[in-house]
Amino acid sequence: MSSTTAVAADSAAAPAPAAAATGPSFNVYQYVVGGNSVLDALAIEAAVTPFLGEGKTLREVEAARAALEKTYHDAGYLTVVVTIPDQAVDSGEVALQVVEAVVDRLKVKGAEYSLPSVIKSGVPELAEGSVPNFNVLQAQLALVNRSADARVTPVLRAGSLPGTVEVQLDVDDQLPLHGSVDLSNRQTANTTAARLSASMRYDNLWQRGHSLGLTLQVAPARPSDARVAALTYVLPSGRGSDAWSSYWVHSRSDFASLSSAPGLGLLGNSDTVGLRYTAPLGANAEASQTLAGGIDYKNVQQTIKVADGSRSNTPIVYVPLVVSYNAALWGGQRSSALDLTLTVGLRGFLGNSDAEFQVKRSGAVANYLALRAGLQHSESFDRWVLAGRLDSQLATGPLVPNEQLVAGGAESVRGYLEAERSGDLGLRATLELRTPIYSPAGAASAWRLGGLAFIEAARLKTLQPVAPQRPEVSLAGTGFGLRLTAPRGLSLELDLARALVDGDSTRAGASRLHARAVWGY
Repeated sequence: MSSTTAVAADSAAAPAPAAAATGPSFNVYQYVVGGNSVLDALAIEAAVTPFLGEGKTLREVEAARAALEKTYHDAGYLTVVVTIPDQAVDSGEVALQVVEAVVDRLKVKGAEYSLPSVIKSGVPELAEGSVPNFNVLQAQLALVNRSADARVTPVLRAGSLPGTVEVQLDVDDQLPLHGSVDLSNRQTANTTAARLSASMRYDNLWQRGHSLGLTLQVAPARPSDARVAALTYVLPSGRGSDAWSSYWVHSRSDFASLSSAPGLGLLGNSDTVGLRYTAPLGANAEASQTLAGGIDYKNVQQTIKVADGSRSNTPIVYVPLVVSYNAALWGGQRSSALDLTLTVGLRGFLGNSDAEFQVKRSGAVANYLALRAGLQHSESFDRWVLAGRLDSQLATGPLVPNEQLVAGGAESVRGYLEAERSGDLGLRATLELRTPIYSPAGAASAWRLGGLAFIEAARLKTLQPVAPQRPEVSLAGTGFGLRLTAPRGLSLELDLARALVDGDSTRAGASRLHARAVWGY
Protein backbone atom coordinates (compact mmCIF):
# COMPACT_ATOMS: atom_id res chain seq x y z
CA MET A 1 0.00 0.00 0.00
CA SER A 2 1.13 3.57 -0.57
CA SER A 3 0.07 7.02 0.47
CA THR A 4 -0.61 9.97 -1.79
CA THR A 5 -0.56 13.62 -0.82
CA ALA A 6 -2.62 16.29 -2.56
CA VAL A 7 -1.34 19.79 -1.74
CA ALA A 8 -3.04 23.13 -2.40
CA ALA A 9 -1.08 25.02 -5.04
CA ASP A 10 -2.04 28.40 -3.55
CA SER A 11 -3.89 28.51 -0.26
CA ALA A 12 -5.13 32.02 -0.99
CA ALA A 13 -6.79 30.81 -4.18
CA ALA A 14 -9.57 29.09 -2.26
CA PRO A 15 -11.84 31.62 -0.51
CA ALA A 16 -13.28 30.87 2.92
CA PRO A 17 -16.76 29.33 2.93
CA ALA A 18 -19.81 31.27 4.03
CA ALA A 19 -20.36 31.55 7.74
CA ALA A 20 -23.51 29.49 7.40
CA ALA A 21 -21.47 26.29 6.90
CA THR A 22 -22.00 23.85 9.76
CA GLY A 23 -19.27 23.05 12.29
CA PRO A 24 -15.99 24.77 13.05
CA SER A 25 -13.81 25.79 10.12
CA PHE A 26 -10.17 24.91 9.57
CA ASN A 27 -7.58 25.08 6.87
CA VAL A 28 -6.93 22.10 4.56
CA TYR A 29 -3.69 22.47 2.66
CA GLN A 30 -3.23 18.81 1.82
CA TYR A 31 -4.98 15.44 1.87
CA VAL A 32 -2.85 12.45 2.76
CA VAL A 33 -4.41 9.32 1.23
CA GLY A 34 -3.27 6.00 2.66
CA GLY A 35 -3.95 2.42 1.63
CA ASN A 36 -4.04 2.95 -2.14
CA SER A 37 -2.57 0.36 -4.50
CA VAL A 38 -4.72 0.55 -7.62
CA LEU A 39 -5.19 4.22 -8.60
CA ASP A 40 -2.43 6.48 -9.86
CA ALA A 41 -1.54 9.64 -7.95
CA LEU A 42 -2.93 11.98 -10.62
CA ALA A 43 -6.41 10.45 -10.36
CA ILE A 44 -6.38 10.84 -6.58
CA GLU A 45 -5.18 14.44 -6.75
CA ALA A 46 -7.86 15.30 -9.31
CA ALA A 47 -10.54 13.93 -6.97
CA VAL A 48 -9.59 15.80 -3.78
CA THR A 49 -7.93 19.02 -4.99
CA PRO A 50 -11.25 20.93 -5.33
CA PHE A 51 -11.71 20.55 -1.57
CA LEU A 52 -8.40 22.15 -0.51
CA GLY A 53 -8.18 25.65 0.94
CA GLU A 54 -8.80 27.82 3.98
CA GLY A 55 -11.92 27.91 6.11
CA LYS A 56 -13.08 24.37 5.32
CA THR A 57 -15.52 22.34 7.42
CA LEU A 58 -16.26 18.66 7.92
CA ARG A 59 -18.76 19.00 5.08
CA GLU A 60 -15.94 19.68 2.59
CA VAL A 61 -13.84 16.84 4.01
CA GLU A 62 -16.79 14.46 3.63
CA ALA A 63 -17.24 15.71 0.07
CA ALA A 64 -13.57 14.98 -0.63
CA ARG A 65 -13.97 11.48 0.80
CA ALA A 66 -17.08 10.85 -1.34
CA ALA A 67 -15.40 12.23 -4.46
CA LEU A 68 -12.39 9.98 -3.98
CA GLU A 69 -14.57 6.93 -3.36
CA LYS A 70 -16.55 7.74 -6.51
CA THR A 71 -13.30 7.91 -8.46
CA TYR A 72 -12.49 4.36 -7.37
CA HIS A 73 -15.98 3.14 -8.27
CA ASP A 74 -15.95 4.88 -11.65
CA ALA A 75 -12.64 3.17 -12.38
CA GLY A 76 -14.30 -0.19 -11.67
CA TYR A 77 -13.09 -0.83 -8.10
CA LEU A 78 -16.50 -1.31 -6.49
CA THR A 79 -15.19 -3.09 -3.37
CA VAL A 80 -13.14 -0.03 -2.31
CA VAL A 81 -14.37 2.31 0.43
CA VAL A 82 -12.76 5.52 1.69
CA THR A 83 -12.95 6.50 5.36
CA ILE A 84 -12.02 9.53 7.48
CA PRO A 85 -9.99 8.31 10.47
CA ASP A 86 -10.05 10.13 13.83
CA GLN A 87 -7.45 12.91 13.72
CA ALA A 88 -6.57 16.44 14.69
CA VAL A 89 -7.13 18.96 11.89
CA ASP A 90 -5.20 21.95 13.23
CA SER A 91 -2.09 21.31 11.11
CA GLY A 92 -3.69 21.88 7.69
CA GLU A 93 -3.31 18.21 6.86
CA VAL A 94 -6.27 15.78 6.58
CA ALA A 95 -5.86 12.01 6.28
CA LEU A 96 -8.15 9.80 4.20
CA GLN A 97 -7.89 6.04 4.48
CA VAL A 98 -8.60 3.73 1.53
CA VAL A 99 -9.83 0.23 2.32
CA GLU A 100 -9.34 -2.02 -0.70
CA ALA A 101 -11.37 -5.16 -0.09
CA VAL A 102 -9.48 -8.08 -1.63
CA VAL A 103 -10.96 -11.41 -2.71
CA ASP A 104 -10.54 -13.74 0.25
CA ARG A 105 -12.13 -16.79 -1.39
CA LEU A 106 -13.46 -17.71 -4.85
CA LYS A 107 -15.75 -20.69 -5.24
CA VAL A 108 -18.01 -22.14 -7.93
CA LYS A 109 -21.50 -23.47 -7.29
CA GLY A 110 -23.94 -25.31 -9.55
CA ALA A 111 -21.59 -26.43 -12.35
CA GLU A 112 -22.68 -29.80 -13.76
CA TYR A 113 -21.11 -29.86 -17.23
CA SER A 114 -18.29 -27.34 -16.73
CA LEU A 115 -15.12 -27.75 -14.69
CA PRO A 116 -14.94 -25.25 -11.78
CA SER A 117 -11.23 -24.76 -12.44
CA VAL A 118 -11.93 -23.74 -16.05
CA ILE A 119 -14.63 -21.30 -14.95
CA LYS A 120 -12.25 -19.74 -12.42
CA SER A 121 -9.50 -19.41 -15.01
CA GLY A 122 -11.90 -17.45 -17.19
CA VAL A 123 -12.23 -14.67 -14.59
CA PRO A 124 -8.65 -13.93 -13.43
CA GLU A 125 -9.84 -10.57 -12.10
CA LEU A 126 -11.44 -12.51 -9.21
CA ALA A 127 -8.26 -14.35 -8.25
CA GLU A 128 -7.83 -14.69 -4.50
CA GLY A 129 -5.81 -11.82 -3.06
CA SER A 130 -6.70 -9.36 -5.83
CA VAL A 131 -8.71 -6.13 -5.74
CA PRO A 132 -11.25 -6.78 -8.53
CA ASN A 133 -11.84 -4.22 -11.23
CA PHE A 134 -15.46 -4.76 -12.26
CA ASN A 135 -14.98 -3.09 -15.64
CA VAL A 136 -12.41 -5.74 -16.50
CA LEU A 137 -14.53 -8.43 -14.83
CA GLN A 138 -17.53 -7.54 -17.00
CA ALA A 139 -15.50 -8.15 -20.16
CA GLN A 140 -14.20 -11.47 -18.78
CA LEU A 141 -17.72 -12.60 -17.87
CA ALA A 142 -18.92 -11.75 -21.39
CA LEU A 143 -16.37 -14.21 -22.77
CA VAL A 144 -17.22 -16.86 -20.18
CA ASN A 145 -20.93 -16.45 -21.00
CA ARG A 146 -20.56 -16.49 -24.79
CA SER A 147 -21.89 -20.05 -24.82
CA ALA A 148 -25.67 -20.40 -24.67
CA ASP A 149 -25.22 -23.55 -22.57
CA ALA A 150 -23.78 -21.90 -19.46
CA ARG A 151 -24.54 -18.73 -17.53
CA VAL A 152 -22.13 -17.56 -14.81
CA THR A 153 -23.23 -14.92 -12.29
CA PRO A 154 -20.93 -13.61 -9.53
CA VAL A 155 -22.36 -13.13 -6.03
CA LEU A 156 -20.33 -11.09 -3.50
CA ARG A 157 -20.55 -11.26 0.27
CA ALA A 158 -18.37 -10.21 3.19
CA GLY A 159 -15.26 -12.31 3.64
CA SER A 160 -14.15 -14.17 6.75
CA LEU A 161 -11.64 -11.40 7.56
CA PRO A 162 -12.31 -7.67 7.84
CA GLY A 163 -11.64 -5.83 4.59
CA THR A 164 -12.16 -8.90 2.38
CA VAL A 165 -14.91 -10.23 0.14
CA GLU A 166 -15.94 -13.75 -0.78
CA VAL A 167 -17.08 -14.36 -4.35
CA GLN A 168 -19.33 -17.21 -5.40
CA LEU A 169 -19.77 -17.94 -9.10
CA ASP A 170 -23.28 -19.31 -9.57
CA VAL A 171 -23.37 -21.50 -12.68
CA ASP A 172 -26.51 -22.46 -14.58
CA ASP A 173 -25.36 -24.87 -17.30
CA GLN A 174 -26.77 -27.63 -19.45
CA LEU A 175 -25.40 -30.45 -21.55
CA PRO A 176 -23.70 -28.66 -24.50
CA LEU A 177 -25.04 -31.17 -27.02
CA HIS A 178 -27.31 -29.89 -29.78
CA GLY A 179 -28.90 -31.58 -32.74
CA SER A 180 -31.65 -31.40 -35.29
CA VAL A 181 -33.47 -33.50 -37.87
CA ASP A 182 -34.68 -31.71 -41.00
CA LEU A 183 -37.09 -33.10 -43.61
CA SER A 184 -37.90 -31.00 -46.68
CA ASN A 185 -38.68 -31.18 -50.39
CA ARG A 186 -35.80 -28.97 -51.49
CA GLN A 187 -34.97 -30.88 -54.65
CA THR A 188 -32.89 -29.94 -57.65
CA ALA A 189 -33.91 -30.72 -61.22
CA ASN A 190 -34.55 -34.37 -62.12
CA THR A 191 -34.06 -35.71 -58.61
CA THR A 192 -36.50 -37.15 -56.10
CA ALA A 193 -38.28 -34.62 -53.91
CA ALA A 194 -37.39 -35.48 -50.32
CA ARG A 195 -34.25 -34.35 -48.50
CA LEU A 196 -33.47 -35.68 -45.04
CA SER A 197 -30.67 -34.21 -42.96
CA ALA A 198 -29.46 -34.66 -39.41
CA SER A 199 -27.03 -32.49 -37.48
CA MET A 200 -25.27 -32.87 -34.15
CA ARG A 201 -22.91 -30.47 -32.37
CA TYR A 202 -21.02 -30.57 -29.08
CA ASP A 203 -19.96 -27.13 -27.86
CA ASN A 204 -17.54 -27.71 -24.98
CA LEU A 205 -14.92 -30.20 -26.05
CA TRP A 206 -11.95 -30.59 -23.72
CA GLN A 207 -13.73 -28.15 -21.36
CA ARG A 208 -12.22 -25.38 -23.50
CA GLY A 209 -15.23 -24.17 -25.47
CA HIS A 210 -14.24 -26.04 -28.63
CA SER A 211 -17.14 -27.05 -30.90
CA LEU A 212 -17.40 -30.14 -33.11
CA GLY A 213 -20.32 -30.54 -35.51
CA LEU A 214 -21.47 -33.14 -38.03
CA THR A 215 -24.22 -32.82 -40.64
CA LEU A 216 -25.46 -35.59 -42.93
CA GLN A 217 -27.94 -35.18 -45.79
CA VAL A 218 -29.46 -37.72 -48.14
CA ALA A 219 -32.27 -38.10 -50.66
CA PRO A 220 -34.07 -40.99 -48.94
CA ALA A 221 -36.09 -42.14 -51.97
CA ARG A 222 -32.97 -42.44 -54.15
CA PRO A 223 -29.75 -41.88 -52.19
CA SER A 224 -27.67 -41.43 -55.34
CA ASP A 225 -29.52 -38.12 -55.95
CA ALA A 226 -27.82 -36.45 -52.99
CA ARG A 227 -25.37 -37.55 -50.33
CA VAL A 228 -23.65 -34.85 -48.31
CA ALA A 229 -21.50 -34.97 -45.18
CA ALA A 230 -20.14 -31.87 -43.45
CA LEU A 231 -17.77 -31.72 -40.49
CA THR A 232 -16.94 -28.49 -38.63
CA TYR A 233 -14.55 -27.66 -35.80
CA VAL A 234 -14.44 -24.28 -34.02
CA LEU A 235 -12.03 -23.24 -31.29
CA PRO A 236 -11.41 -19.94 -29.48
CA SER A 237 -8.24 -18.20 -30.57
CA GLY A 238 -7.43 -17.01 -27.06
CA ARG A 239 -7.79 -13.39 -28.16
CA GLY A 240 -11.13 -12.06 -26.93
CA SER A 241 -14.06 -13.55 -28.86
CA ASP A 242 -11.93 -14.34 -31.93
CA ALA A 243 -12.16 -17.91 -33.19
CA TRP A 244 -10.65 -20.33 -35.66
CA SER A 245 -13.00 -22.56 -37.63
CA SER A 246 -12.36 -25.37 -40.08
CA TYR A 247 -14.74 -27.46 -42.12
CA TRP A 248 -14.93 -30.29 -44.63
CA VAL A 249 -17.84 -30.83 -47.01
CA HIS A 250 -18.12 -34.11 -48.94
CA SER A 251 -20.83 -34.22 -51.64
CA ARG A 252 -21.89 -36.98 -54.02
CA SER A 253 -24.78 -36.82 -56.50
CA ASP A 254 -25.98 -38.53 -59.68
CA PHE A 255 -28.59 -36.74 -61.81
CA ALA A 256 -30.48 -38.99 -64.23
CA SER A 257 -30.69 -36.28 -66.89
CA LEU A 258 -30.26 -32.56 -67.41
CA SER A 259 -33.29 -30.48 -68.31
CA SER A 260 -31.25 -28.36 -70.72
CA ALA A 261 -29.72 -31.40 -72.43
CA PRO A 262 -31.96 -34.51 -72.54
CA GLY A 263 -30.09 -37.78 -72.72
CA LEU A 264 -27.19 -36.50 -70.61
CA GLY A 265 -26.52 -37.19 -66.95
CA LEU A 266 -24.32 -35.53 -64.36
CA LEU A 267 -22.10 -37.07 -61.70
CA GLY A 268 -21.19 -34.38 -59.16
CA ASN A 269 -18.50 -35.37 -56.70
CA SER A 270 -16.87 -32.59 -54.70
CA ASP A 271 -14.84 -32.09 -51.57
CA THR A 272 -14.25 -28.73 -49.92
CA VAL A 273 -11.91 -28.04 -47.01
CA GLY A 274 -11.87 -24.57 -45.49
CA LEU A 275 -10.18 -22.57 -42.75
CA ARG A 276 -11.45 -19.27 -41.31
CA TYR A 277 -10.37 -16.77 -38.67
CA THR A 278 -13.30 -14.76 -37.30
CA ALA A 279 -12.85 -11.52 -35.34
CA PRO A 280 -15.76 -9.56 -33.87
CA LEU A 281 -15.09 -5.86 -34.40
CA GLY A 282 -17.26 -4.73 -31.52
CA ALA A 283 -20.81 -5.06 -30.32
CA ASN A 284 -23.26 -3.18 -28.15
CA ALA A 285 -26.98 -3.21 -27.44
CA GLU A 286 -27.77 -1.90 -30.92
CA ALA A 287 -25.06 -3.08 -33.31
CA SER A 288 -22.43 -5.71 -34.03
CA GLN A 289 -19.69 -6.24 -36.63
CA THR A 290 -17.63 -9.27 -37.60
CA LEU A 291 -14.70 -9.71 -39.99
CA ALA A 292 -13.54 -13.12 -41.20
CA GLY A 293 -10.88 -14.33 -43.58
CA GLY A 294 -9.52 -17.63 -44.74
CA ILE A 295 -8.86 -20.10 -47.51
CA ASP A 296 -10.78 -22.91 -49.24
CA TYR A 297 -9.51 -26.01 -51.00
CA LYS A 298 -12.06 -27.16 -53.60
CA ASN A 299 -11.80 -30.46 -55.46
CA VAL A 300 -14.68 -30.86 -57.92
CA GLN A 301 -14.77 -34.13 -59.88
CA GLN A 302 -17.68 -33.68 -62.29
CA THR A 303 -18.54 -36.19 -65.02
CA ILE A 304 -21.00 -35.83 -67.91
CA LYS A 305 -22.63 -39.16 -68.85
CA VAL A 306 -23.93 -39.65 -72.39
CA ALA A 307 -26.83 -42.00 -73.15
CA ASP A 308 -24.53 -44.41 -75.04
CA GLY A 309 -22.50 -44.93 -71.86
CA SER A 310 -19.52 -42.72 -72.67
CA ARG A 311 -18.33 -40.10 -70.18
CA SER A 312 -16.62 -36.71 -70.24
CA ASN A 313 -14.66 -35.67 -67.17
CA THR A 314 -14.27 -31.99 -66.21
CA PRO A 315 -12.39 -32.04 -62.90
CA ILE A 316 -10.99 -28.92 -61.27
CA VAL A 317 -8.96 -28.28 -58.14
CA TYR A 318 -8.47 -24.70 -56.97
CA VAL A 319 -7.77 -22.71 -53.79
CA PRO A 320 -9.50 -19.32 -53.46
CA LEU A 321 -9.04 -16.78 -50.68
CA VAL A 322 -12.20 -15.57 -48.94
CA VAL A 323 -12.84 -12.43 -46.87
CA SER A 324 -16.24 -11.62 -45.36
CA TYR A 325 -17.77 -8.79 -43.36
CA ASN A 326 -21.04 -8.89 -41.44
CA ALA A 327 -22.82 -6.05 -39.69
CA ALA A 328 -26.15 -5.87 -37.89
CA LEU A 329 -28.21 -3.02 -36.48
CA TRP A 330 -31.31 -3.40 -34.36
CA GLY A 331 -33.46 -1.46 -31.99
CA GLY A 332 -37.04 -0.43 -31.50
CA GLN A 333 -39.23 -1.59 -34.35
CA ARG A 334 -36.58 -2.22 -36.99
CA SER A 335 -33.48 -4.26 -37.75
CA SER A 336 -30.93 -4.36 -40.58
CA ALA A 337 -28.08 -6.64 -41.62
CA LEU A 338 -25.31 -6.41 -44.22
CA ASP A 339 -23.21 -9.33 -45.51
CA LEU A 340 -20.24 -8.94 -47.85
CA THR A 341 -18.10 -11.80 -49.16
CA LEU A 342 -15.12 -11.37 -51.48
CA THR A 343 -13.70 -14.47 -53.17
CA VAL A 344 -10.27 -14.11 -54.78
CA GLY A 345 -8.75 -16.59 -57.21
CA LEU A 346 -4.99 -16.33 -57.78
CA ARG A 347 -3.27 -18.03 -60.73
CA GLY A 348 -0.49 -20.32 -59.54
CA PHE A 349 -1.54 -20.15 -55.90
CA LEU A 350 -1.33 -23.72 -54.59
CA GLY A 351 -1.92 -25.12 -58.07
CA ASN A 352 -4.61 -22.81 -59.50
CA SER A 353 -4.22 -23.00 -63.31
CA ASP A 354 -6.03 -21.45 -66.27
CA ALA A 355 -6.10 -24.81 -68.07
CA GLU A 356 -8.45 -26.44 -65.57
CA PHE A 357 -10.66 -23.36 -65.45
CA GLN A 358 -10.94 -23.27 -69.27
CA VAL A 359 -11.96 -26.93 -69.40
CA LYS A 360 -14.52 -26.38 -66.68
CA ARG A 361 -16.00 -23.19 -68.16
CA SER A 362 -15.20 -21.49 -71.44
CA GLY A 363 -13.63 -18.10 -70.77
CA ALA A 364 -12.96 -18.74 -67.07
CA VAL A 365 -9.47 -18.03 -65.70
CA ALA A 366 -7.74 -18.76 -62.41
CA ASN A 367 -7.37 -15.04 -61.64
CA TYR A 368 -10.81 -13.78 -60.67
CA LEU A 369 -12.75 -11.71 -58.16
CA ALA A 370 -16.33 -12.33 -57.07
CA LEU A 371 -18.09 -10.02 -54.63
CA ARG A 372 -21.36 -11.17 -53.09
CA ALA A 373 -23.47 -8.74 -51.06
CA GLY A 374 -26.63 -9.23 -49.03
CA LEU A 375 -28.75 -6.54 -47.42
CA GLN A 376 -31.88 -7.16 -45.37
CA HIS A 377 -34.17 -4.88 -43.39
CA SER A 378 -37.38 -5.32 -41.41
CA GLU A 379 -39.90 -2.86 -39.99
CA SER A 380 -42.51 -3.71 -37.35
CA PHE A 381 -45.83 -1.92 -37.00
CA ASP A 382 -48.80 -3.00 -34.88
CA ARG A 383 -47.34 -6.54 -34.60
CA TRP A 384 -47.05 -6.83 -38.39
CA VAL A 385 -43.60 -7.05 -39.99
CA LEU A 386 -42.53 -5.89 -43.44
CA ALA A 387 -39.19 -7.42 -44.43
CA GLY A 388 -37.04 -7.09 -47.52
CA ARG A 389 -33.81 -8.64 -48.76
CA LEU A 390 -31.44 -7.95 -51.66
CA ASP A 391 -28.66 -10.29 -52.77
CA SER A 392 -26.23 -9.50 -55.56
CA GLN A 393 -23.01 -10.71 -57.11
CA LEU A 394 -20.36 -8.97 -59.21
CA ALA A 395 -17.51 -10.78 -60.95
CA THR A 396 -14.51 -9.82 -63.07
CA GLY A 397 -15.23 -12.50 -65.68
CA PRO A 398 -16.84 -15.88 -66.34
CA LEU A 399 -16.92 -18.08 -63.24
CA VAL A 400 -16.86 -21.84 -62.85
CA PRO A 401 -20.32 -23.16 -61.82
CA ASN A 402 -19.34 -23.55 -58.16
CA GLU A 403 -18.84 -19.78 -57.81
CA GLN A 404 -21.94 -18.58 -59.68
CA LEU A 405 -24.98 -16.99 -58.06
CA VAL A 406 -27.99 -19.31 -58.19
CA ALA A 407 -31.71 -18.53 -58.11
CA GLY A 408 -34.74 -20.65 -57.42
CA GLY A 409 -35.90 -22.57 -54.38
CA ALA A 410 -37.08 -22.11 -50.82
CA GLU A 411 -34.26 -19.72 -49.83
CA SER A 412 -34.18 -17.81 -53.11
CA VAL A 413 -37.13 -17.45 -55.51
CA ARG A 414 -39.96 -19.66 -54.31
CA GLY A 415 -42.11 -21.42 -56.90
CA TYR A 416 -39.08 -23.04 -58.58
CA LEU A 417 -36.77 -25.98 -57.99
CA GLU A 418 -33.58 -25.42 -56.02
CA ALA A 419 -30.86 -23.62 -58.02
CA GLU A 420 -32.93 -23.75 -61.19
CA ARG A 421 -30.88 -20.98 -62.78
CA SER A 422 -27.42 -19.50 -62.28
CA GLY A 423 -25.24 -16.67 -63.54
CA ASP A 424 -21.94 -14.87 -63.07
CA LEU A 425 -23.65 -11.60 -62.17
CA GLY A 426 -27.03 -11.29 -60.57
CA LEU A 427 -29.55 -9.66 -58.33
CA ARG A 428 -32.20 -11.33 -56.16
CA ALA A 429 -34.93 -9.48 -54.28
CA THR A 430 -37.55 -10.54 -51.74
CA LEU A 431 -40.38 -8.57 -50.14
CA GLU A 432 -42.32 -10.30 -47.36
CA LEU A 433 -45.25 -9.25 -45.18
CA ARG A 434 -45.60 -11.24 -41.95
CA THR A 435 -48.75 -11.39 -39.86
CA PRO A 436 -48.92 -10.99 -36.08
CA ILE A 437 -47.95 -14.15 -34.21
CA TYR A 438 -50.93 -16.10 -32.88
CA SER A 439 -50.49 -18.12 -29.66
CA PRO A 440 -53.53 -20.40 -29.37
CA ALA A 441 -52.57 -21.60 -25.88
CA GLY A 442 -51.58 -18.20 -24.48
CA ALA A 443 -48.46 -16.07 -24.49
CA ALA A 444 -46.55 -18.48 -22.22
CA SER A 445 -47.14 -21.45 -24.54
CA ALA A 446 -44.52 -22.75 -26.98
CA TRP A 447 -47.17 -22.93 -29.71
CA ARG A 448 -46.77 -20.09 -32.22
CA LEU A 449 -48.49 -19.62 -35.57
CA GLY A 450 -47.79 -16.93 -38.14
CA GLY A 451 -48.57 -16.24 -41.76
CA LEU A 452 -46.80 -14.41 -44.55
CA ALA A 453 -47.19 -13.22 -48.12
CA PHE A 454 -44.26 -12.69 -50.45
CA ILE A 455 -43.08 -11.70 -53.89
CA GLU A 456 -39.58 -12.52 -55.17
CA ALA A 457 -37.56 -12.05 -58.33
CA ALA A 458 -34.05 -12.64 -59.68
CA ARG A 459 -32.12 -11.44 -62.71
CA LEU A 460 -28.94 -13.30 -63.69
CA LYS A 461 -26.34 -12.58 -66.36
CA THR A 462 -23.88 -15.04 -67.89
CA LEU A 463 -20.65 -13.56 -69.20
CA GLN A 464 -19.35 -14.84 -72.55
CA PRO A 465 -22.25 -17.29 -72.99
CA VAL A 466 -21.85 -20.34 -75.21
CA ALA A 467 -24.88 -21.71 -77.09
CA PRO A 468 -27.43 -22.77 -75.95
CA GLN A 469 -26.77 -20.51 -72.94
CA ARG A 470 -28.70 -17.25 -72.82
CA PRO A 471 -26.87 -14.09 -71.72
CA GLU A 472 -29.62 -13.06 -69.30
CA VAL A 473 -32.35 -15.00 -67.52
CA SER A 474 -34.86 -14.18 -64.81
CA LEU A 475 -37.19 -15.81 -62.30
CA ALA A 476 -40.14 -14.38 -60.36
CA GLY A 477 -42.64 -15.87 -57.95
CA THR A 478 -45.30 -14.93 -55.44
CA GLY A 479 -47.36 -16.70 -52.82
CA PHE A 480 -48.11 -17.10 -49.14
CA GLY A 481 -46.95 -19.28 -46.29
CA LEU A 482 -47.33 -20.43 -42.70
CA ARG A 483 -44.82 -20.75 -39.86
CA LEU A 484 -45.61 -22.99 -36.90
CA THR A 485 -43.48 -23.60 -33.83
CA ALA A 486 -44.44 -26.21 -31.25
CA PRO A 487 -43.12 -27.59 -27.95
CA ARG A 488 -40.04 -29.81 -27.81
CA GLY A 489 -38.20 -27.97 -30.56
CA LEU A 490 -40.63 -28.75 -33.39
CA SER A 491 -41.25 -26.31 -36.25
CA LEU A 492 -43.00 -26.40 -39.62
CA GLU A 493 -42.61 -24.15 -42.68
CA LEU A 494 -45.09 -24.20 -45.59
CA ASP A 495 -44.90 -21.89 -48.62
CA LEU A 496 -47.25 -22.16 -51.60
CA ALA A 497 -45.74 -20.22 -54.50
CA ARG A 498 -46.68 -19.54 -58.11
CA ALA A 499 -44.02 -19.11 -60.79
CA LEU A 500 -44.52 -15.94 -62.81
CA VAL A 501 -41.99 -16.58 -65.61
CA ASP A 502 -40.57 -19.68 -67.25
CA GLY A 503 -37.57 -21.31 -65.63
CA ASP A 504 -35.38 -24.15 -66.88
CA SER A 505 -37.68 -26.80 -65.37
CA THR A 506 -40.73 -24.83 -64.20
CA ARG A 507 -43.27 -23.20 -66.48
CA ALA A 508 -44.93 -19.87 -65.77
CA GLY A 509 -48.20 -20.36 -63.88
CA ALA A 510 -47.06 -23.57 -62.17
CA SER A 511 -47.48 -23.81 -58.39
CA ARG A 512 -45.09 -25.42 -55.96
CA LEU A 513 -45.41 -26.19 -52.26
CA HIS A 514 -42.16 -25.75 -50.34
CA ALA A 515 -42.38 -27.75 -47.10
CA ARG A 516 -39.93 -28.19 -44.25
CA ALA A 517 -40.25 -29.82 -40.82
CA VAL A 518 -37.50 -29.47 -38.20
CA TRP A 519 -37.00 -31.02 -34.80
CA GLY A 520 -34.18 -29.52 -32.80
CA TYR A 521 -32.78 -29.86 -29.29
